[in-house]
Amino acid sequence: MEVDGGGAGVAPSYSPSYSYTGRTGGTSSFGDLIQATGGTGGFASKNGTYYGGTGGSPNGRNGTQKSGSGHSNTLPNQGGFPLSFTIGSGSYGSGGGAVCSSHSSYITSGGSGGYNTGYIDVVPNTTYTITVGAGGLKGDTDDSRAHGYDGTSGFVLIAYGGDI
Repeated sequence: MEVDGGGAGVAPSYSPSYSYTGRTGGTSSFGDLIQATGGTGGFASKNGTYYGGTGGSPNGRNGTQKSGSGHSNTLPNQGGFPLSFTIGSGSYGSGGGAVCSSHSSYITSGGSGGYNTGYIDVVPNTTYTITVGAGGLKGDTDDSRAHGYDGTSGFVLIAYGGDI
Protein backbone atom coordinates (compact mmCIF):
# COMPACT_ATOMS: atom_id res chain seq x y z
CA MET A 1 0.00 0.00 0.00
CA GLU A 2 1.27 3.43 -0.84
CA VAL A 3 -0.24 6.84 -0.19
CA ASP A 4 0.91 10.31 -1.23
CA GLY A 5 -0.74 13.44 0.15
CA GLY A 6 -1.60 16.45 -2.00
CA GLY A 7 0.97 19.15 -2.64
CA ALA A 8 0.38 22.63 -1.29
CA GLY A 9 -0.36 25.76 -3.26
CA VAL A 10 2.09 28.57 -3.76
CA ALA A 11 2.28 32.24 -2.92
CA PRO A 12 3.66 34.93 -5.23
CA SER A 13 3.84 38.55 -4.22
CA TYR A 14 4.63 41.41 -6.54
CA SER A 15 6.29 44.25 -4.65
CA PRO A 16 4.66 46.43 -3.41
CA SER A 17 1.42 44.47 -3.84
CA TYR A 18 -0.27 42.26 -1.25
CA SER A 19 0.58 39.21 0.87
CA TYR A 20 -0.46 35.68 -0.12
CA THR A 21 -0.41 32.20 1.39
CA GLY A 22 -0.91 29.00 -0.62
CA ARG A 23 -3.47 26.51 0.71
CA THR A 24 -2.57 23.20 2.38
CA GLY A 25 -2.89 20.01 0.32
CA GLY A 26 -5.26 17.21 1.36
CA THR A 27 -4.44 13.99 3.20
CA SER A 28 -4.43 10.68 1.29
CA SER A 29 -5.42 7.59 3.27
CA PHE A 30 -6.62 3.99 3.22
CA GLY A 31 -9.11 3.91 6.08
CA ASP A 32 -7.28 4.64 9.32
CA LEU A 33 -4.57 2.10 8.46
CA ILE A 34 -2.13 4.35 6.56
CA GLN A 35 -2.00 8.01 5.58
CA ALA A 36 0.18 10.79 4.17
CA THR A 37 -0.69 14.39 4.95
CA GLY A 38 -0.67 17.26 2.47
CA GLY A 39 2.06 19.90 2.38
CA THR A 40 1.51 23.43 3.64
CA GLY A 41 1.38 26.48 1.40
CA GLY A 42 4.21 28.92 0.83
CA PHE A 43 3.94 32.52 2.04
CA ALA A 44 5.06 35.75 0.39
CA SER A 45 4.38 39.26 1.61
CA LYS A 46 4.76 42.73 0.23
CA ASN A 47 7.29 43.59 2.95
CA GLY A 48 9.79 40.97 1.77
CA THR A 49 8.96 38.17 4.22
CA TYR A 50 8.64 34.94 2.26
CA TYR A 51 9.20 31.21 2.80
CA GLY A 52 8.41 27.92 1.13
CA GLY A 53 5.78 25.55 2.50
CA THR A 54 6.51 22.53 4.69
CA GLY A 55 6.37 19.00 3.27
CA GLY A 56 3.62 16.65 4.46
CA SER A 57 4.21 13.76 6.84
CA PRO A 58 5.99 11.43 6.46
CA ASN A 59 8.76 12.07 3.92
CA GLY A 60 7.36 15.28 2.41
CA ARG A 61 9.71 17.75 0.76
CA ASN A 62 9.82 21.40 1.81
CA GLY A 63 9.10 24.14 -0.68
CA THR A 64 11.62 26.81 -1.64
CA GLN A 65 11.65 30.58 -2.01
CA LYS A 66 13.19 33.08 -4.36
CA SER A 67 13.28 36.83 -4.95
CA GLY A 68 14.20 38.69 -8.07
CA SER A 69 12.70 40.38 -11.06
CA GLY A 70 11.49 39.60 -14.52
CA HIS A 71 10.96 36.26 -16.25
CA SER A 72 14.06 34.79 -14.61
CA ASN A 73 12.17 34.73 -11.32
CA THR A 74 10.44 31.35 -11.75
CA LEU A 75 9.89 28.32 -9.49
CA PRO A 76 8.37 25.20 -11.09
CA ASN A 77 6.08 22.83 -9.16
CA GLN A 78 8.39 20.98 -6.79
CA GLY A 79 8.95 17.86 -4.72
CA GLY A 80 6.43 15.40 -6.14
CA PHE A 81 6.58 11.59 -6.23
CA PRO A 82 6.11 8.90 -8.89
CA LEU A 83 3.10 6.56 -8.92
CA SER A 84 5.26 3.79 -7.50
CA PHE A 85 5.98 1.70 -4.40
CA THR A 86 9.53 3.09 -4.47
CA ILE A 87 10.14 6.67 -3.35
CA GLY A 88 11.57 8.89 -6.09
CA SER A 89 10.76 12.06 -8.00
CA GLY A 90 7.58 12.58 -9.98
CA SER A 91 4.57 14.82 -10.43
CA TYR A 92 2.09 13.47 -7.84
CA GLY A 93 1.69 15.54 -4.68
CA SER A 94 4.05 18.28 -5.83
CA GLY A 95 3.96 21.74 -4.26
CA GLY A 96 2.82 24.52 -6.59
CA GLY A 97 5.37 26.86 -8.16
CA ALA A 98 5.24 30.51 -9.21
CA VAL A 99 6.42 32.94 -11.85
CA CYS A 100 6.92 36.70 -12.00
CA SER A 101 6.70 38.33 -15.40
CA SER A 102 8.19 41.71 -14.53
CA HIS A 103 9.47 43.92 -11.73
CA SER A 104 10.66 42.81 -8.30
CA SER A 105 8.85 39.96 -6.59
CA TYR A 106 8.99 37.36 -3.85
CA ILE A 107 7.85 33.88 -4.85
CA THR A 108 7.67 30.58 -3.01
CA SER A 109 6.72 26.98 -3.71
CA GLY A 110 4.40 24.91 -1.56
CA GLY A 111 5.60 21.81 0.27
CA SER A 112 4.98 18.42 -1.32
CA GLY A 113 2.54 15.96 0.12
CA GLY A 114 3.90 13.22 2.36
CA TYR A 115 4.84 9.77 1.05
CA ASN A 116 4.04 6.63 3.04
CA THR A 117 4.32 2.99 2.04
CA GLY A 118 3.89 -0.32 3.81
CA TYR A 119 2.13 -3.67 3.98
CA ILE A 120 -1.38 -3.46 5.42
CA ASP A 121 -3.43 -6.32 6.84
CA VAL A 122 -7.07 -5.99 5.85
CA VAL A 123 -10.05 -7.83 7.35
CA PRO A 124 -12.32 -9.78 4.95
CA ASN A 125 -15.81 -8.29 4.42
CA THR A 126 -14.70 -4.94 5.84
CA THR A 127 -15.34 -1.68 4.02
CA TYR A 128 -12.45 0.80 3.90
CA THR A 129 -12.64 4.43 2.83
CA ILE A 130 -9.98 5.47 0.33
CA THR A 131 -9.22 9.18 0.18
CA VAL A 132 -6.95 10.88 -2.35
CA GLY A 133 -5.60 14.20 -1.10
CA ALA A 134 -6.35 17.14 -3.37
CA GLY A 135 -3.65 19.59 -4.37
CA GLY A 136 -3.67 22.85 -2.42
CA LEU A 137 -4.92 25.96 -4.20
CA LYS A 138 -2.59 28.81 -5.02
CA GLY A 139 -2.61 31.99 -3.01
CA ASP A 140 -2.53 33.97 -6.24
CA THR A 141 -2.22 37.68 -6.68
CA ASP A 142 -4.66 39.67 -8.76
CA ASP A 143 -1.65 41.49 -10.20
CA SER A 144 -0.85 40.38 -13.76
CA ARG A 145 2.88 40.40 -13.02
CA ALA A 146 3.04 37.47 -10.56
CA HIS A 147 1.23 34.12 -10.72
CA GLY A 148 1.13 31.01 -8.58
CA TYR A 149 0.23 27.45 -9.51
CA ASP A 150 -1.89 24.94 -7.61
CA GLY A 151 -0.25 21.92 -6.00
CA THR A 152 -0.99 18.52 -7.58
CA SER A 153 -3.18 15.78 -6.11
CA GLY A 154 -1.67 12.82 -4.30
CA PHE A 155 -2.55 9.17 -4.84
CA VAL A 156 -3.35 5.84 -3.18
CA LEU A 157 -1.68 2.83 -4.82
CA ILE A 158 -3.01 -0.61 -3.89
CA ALA A 159 -1.57 -3.98 -4.86
CA TYR A 160 -2.51 -7.48 -3.69
CA GLY A 161 -0.22 -10.42 -3.08
CA GLY A 162 2.91 -11.41 -1.23
CA ASP A 163 5.42 -10.79 -4.01
CA ILE A 164 4.95 -7.05 -4.33
